[in-house]
Amino acid sequence: MSICFTDGFICGRMLCEVRRPPHNESALHRSAATPTQRTLSAARRRSAVATTAFTLIEVMLALAIVSIGIVAILGLIPNALQSSRDAADNTVMATIAHDVFNAVRTNTFTQVDLRGLGFTGGFPPGPPYNLLNVPPANGNYRGIVAYFDQGGFIATPAAVQNHYFQVNLTFTNQSPLALSVVTATVVWPAQSAAPVNTNVFVTKIAQYYQ
Repeated sequence: MSICFTDGFICGRMLCEVRRPPHNESALHRSAATPTQRTLSAARRRSAVATTAFTLIEVMLALAIVSIGIVAILGLIPNALQSSRDAADNTVMATIAHDVFNAVRTNTFTQVDLRGLGFTGGFPPGPPYNLLNVPPANGNYRGIVAYFDQGGFIATPAAVQNHYFQVNLTFTNQSPLALSVVTATVVWPAQSAAPVNTNVFVTKIAQYYQ
């Protein structure tokens, strides 16, 4: 095989290749960069890198903004926990009151006995109590009292450390009807000298004749 070079072509019997000259410029026209040009080029590269970074002031401002947000969020946590605790207490307290009312309804109107729920006190000759003979509310009759723990379970009078809810139950006759207005006053926490929370529930119990 014979190869010849003619006007930028390599020619042969089985091979033909175009020799392309250097793109845009010839090696003869390339000039070496001077030291000053190299220094300027390096300075431009450093300047380009510097513009993509954050300054110390920017970092400090960002940290200050984040810190303010975190402090605000942390300040909301105690209020959220207290609100959650109050909601749970209200639910338990309402459940206790309705359980007491249901217990009264399941008893005979003239023989209401709530000692199974821990109620003590009341008026003679009970318990059990005859709701037809309830004395008027005065200094001698303040209702019957029971205590429940924070979970809503019965707490005996002796277990003072478990007294969280105090339920005071009173009966008011609606003579001449065989009807009694039952009022359940729930206060908590019962151990404090002045309970912070008070809720009052009222229902009516009638005597049914069969």
